[in-house]
Amino acid sequence: MHECTNPVWPCAMVGAAACLCGIHDLEVVVHGSSGCFFYPASLLHAPLHGTFLLPGEAVFGGADRLMEVVSPLVSQGKRVAVLTTCVPALTGEDVASALCGLGTHLVEAPGFLGDYEEGYNRAVSSLPIQVDEGVGGVNIDGISRMDPFGQGNLMEAARTLALMGVSQGSLLVSGKWDALSRAAPLTLQTNPDLASGIGETVGSLLGFEGVRQSAARIGEFHPMADISAVNQEVDHAEERLIAAADKYLRRHDPPVTAVFGEASISCHAAGVVHRYLDSEVVTVMVRNTPQDQCSSRLPFRMVRSTDLLMIKEEIDTHGPDLILGSSFEHAAAPDIAFVGITPPLRSRFRLAAHPLVGTEGMLFLMEEVLNKMMDRRAHS
Repeated sequence: MHECTNPVWPCAMVGAAACLCGIHDLEVVVHGSSGCFFYPASLLHAPLHGTFLLPGEAVFGGADRLMEVVSPLVSQGKRVAVLTTCVPALTGEDVASALCGLGTHLVEAPGFLGDYEEGYNRAVSSLPIQVDEGVGGVNIDGISRMDPFGQGNLMEAARTLALMGVSQGSLLVSGKWDALSRAAPLTLQTNPDLASGIGETVGSLLGFEGVRQSAARIGEFHPMADISAVNQEVDHAEERLIAAADKYLRRHDPPVTAVFGEASISCHAAGVVHRYLDSEVVTVMVRNTPQDQCSSRLPFRMVRSTDLLMIKEEIDTHGPDLILGSSFEHAAAPDIAFVGITPPLRSRFRLAAHPLVGTEGMLFLMEEVLNKMMDRRAHS
């Protein structure tokens, strides 16, 4: 795969912040410049604290400024995590010594370490997550505050487990700090690119087949689980989806599609439009390296890039009818039918918790695609 590193996709620092902000009773302090604070704050829409280092503090050290922010939080009895950014990392500031004795949680994830997924997984590995063999149920993994579909994915995963009569384990990473030490031995993925590595993975909820396989795997560990209920729901949902797709194809040609975004979701979305709408997928441009080798199973090319100019060139070269991606791609080609599948998704209200995984996620994705294509054709 071709790789390019112009930072359209958020850096490791943002990924670490997205992970830490999922813990409800944790105050997150971004130790760095104002830009390092406002960038994740604008994406995550989460309460963050910042040290807002000035040039002089960047040169001579920002320990005093860090204490001004952290000490009042600690004195109020709040649990605090400090996230270091590029400035203290490059200057070699000894943040750990400055925080000694305060009981804070330190995560060193400067942006130059890599992309968003690298930072997210680095923060996860720093947390005191422990598997308790005595805990029943199944953990739900891959939940991120940056994902516009994260809450919907969590709710769909929980609904799927409830349909089987299986209890929910820990939310990775969401919920309260103390719950991290009571993770179940089994874990269900919503986004394989954010796999925590906690517990034994039973599969993901990406696509109908993913739901079926994950349910079957859970049934191996929970013999009383009602797998038939899940399979019946999936069968019914797939029948509805096929009927809607066939109705569209009787009147219109299959769309030419370009897909952009995080690797697992992009591969999934590309496979959906290819399978059910017979779409020619001209490019799948991913932000990160796939974690599950999904590229080897796809009948179309995959490119890795975060370069906005390259993204624009791909769109101009292939001239798709439909773009699945983020606000970046939509801005690059505003006249092409667009469905958002990856952050950032700006310039629109998002109030409901829509999923992209599970049976409801499949139906929502195809509903969006079909309606956007119909709207585009009606106005063309």
